[in-house]
Amino acid sequence: MKSIGVKIIIAILVLVFVGSFLYQKSKDSDSIISEWSQKLFGGNAIKDTLVKTNNDRNIYTAADYEIVPREEFNERDTLTQKVFSELKERYKKYFKDLVGAIKSDGAKPVLCFVTTEAGASETNVQRQGKSLILNLCKENDVDFFDFTPEIAALDPKVYSFMPVDGHFNKYGARLVSNFIEKILEKYPKFTSPKTFKEEERPKIFGDFEPNQNVILDGGKNLPYKLKTNAQGVRMNYDIKFPKKKQRILIIGDSEFYFPFLDNDNTAFGILQNKYKGKEFMNTASWGFSVDDYLSLWNEKARFSEPDLVLIASTGDDISDQFFSQRLRGCRHKNNIKPTELEKRFYEKLKAKDN
Repeated sequence: MKSIGVKIIIAILVLVFVGSFLYQKSKDSDSIISEWSQKLFGGNAIKDTLVKTNNDRNIYTAADYEIVPREEFNERDTLTQKVFSELKERYKKYFKDLVGAIKSDGAKPVLCFVTTEAGASETNVQRQGKSLILNLCKENDVDFFDFTPEIAALDPKVYSFMPVDGHFNKYGARLVSNFIEKILEKYPKFTSPKTFKEEERPKIFGDFEPNQNVILDGGKNLPYKLKTNAQGVRMNYDIKFPKKKQRILIIGDSEFYFPFLDNDNTAFGILQNKYKGKEFMNTASWGFSVDDYLSLWNEKARFSEPDLVLIASTGDDISDQFFSQRLRGCRHKNNIKPTELEKRFYEKLKAKDN
């Protein structure tokens, strides 16, 4: 009995020592034990706060910032307007850098304003975004094609998967392909003179996993086939060099990705089957915004030597620059950090949400 009692006392002393050690280390913000111990003991201090990793980088995660504002930017208080102005300036910089980079390679950027939220469905934030982007296109000599007037005249159930999902259905994709044909008619033979040496060119031009041929449904029971080529692009074949056809690069978010449609049923699949003398490279993806378009261009897409570059915009582009949205959609999420204004605005949203 005495032996058992001694063992219990020793075990208790060990637990006290370990607990004390973890407690002290949890106070050290540079320690990974800080995050681990809070989880272990049921604390919630890491929620909505800075998380330190063992390489001492400041990492923010989408799980810690669940609120993604959009129409909240309609409020007229000073803080909201300051944050929205900050997001506008951020968008402007990325847009100018993107357009400048495309033009410096001799390619032709074209802005395609396309969204299923047109007409009565259009939001005030989208209207503000559209106005800003239209002016930016004028200032930077970029063609602006507005696809929404004809869409606005239709019932959303005609061109989208509503009420299940708001993205374009097959009919909507055909509408978009018709709009894009107007761009192709304006620049039927435009060619960029830019070329790269084989050793300069990466093997991958898009962010998709290469050589996919899978059935997805996005959790909405709307199955579709996603097929990618060996170069990480949503298309049915690999592009070759030197190019012998006009090459059209598509960069955008989910409106140009066309979820829930097989490759051949997307706008660019339709166009590819119609225009055998052109190549349509679809690199658009869920959640992308203008900062992603710029990084994708610089890191991968420009090396495909495109002639025309179709840039998607839905009007939500400005609000999409808010850090909690970028934590979800950005290509380089680990680089996203809120400004002081964004932090204050998020705390305001959180207080209201509670």
